[in-house]
Amino acid sequence: MKSLFASLRVSVRADPSWAFFLAFAFFAPLAAYPARAAMALSLLAALFDRRRRRASRFTAPCAGWLVFLALAAAVTVTACFTLEDPLLQPRHGLHRLQRLLWYAGIPLCAMQVDSRPRFVASLRALVWGGAAWAVVVMVLNAMLSSFQAAF
Repeated sequence: MKSLFASLRVSVRADPSWAFFLAFAFFAPLAAYPARAAMALSLLAALFDRRRRRASRFTAPCAGWLVFLALAAAVTVTACFTLEDPLLQPRHGLHRLQRLLWYAGIPLCAMQVDSRPRFVASLRALVWGGAAWAVVVMVLNAMLSSFQAAF
């Protein structure tokens, strides 16, 4: 177990965006808000990593996603505050903007999986997150069923 934590510490120092991606993969089935935070930190760490700039991280599809997200956010916010037509309701799109950023951020984060060991590590993190969620559901269902039986 000690070697596991030592290897994790070394990998976090070597590539923090990968460590945040593994946290994202773990929290994705478990809880949305920590997963979103880990995804944002992974993308920011990959964007501002000046020590190791890898060509595989920022490919043409990645640039296309970033341009699309910037345009979608700008158009939605601009339409929300400038349109006055009562038939058009851009305010409905404003609260859905976070969902768009979430769904578009997933493929941006997944571009960090560029080798077989990284693929296996991300699948392990996803499986461990799903297993943790299964344990939480089993414990909560047992507690809630006992409350229902009592009342």
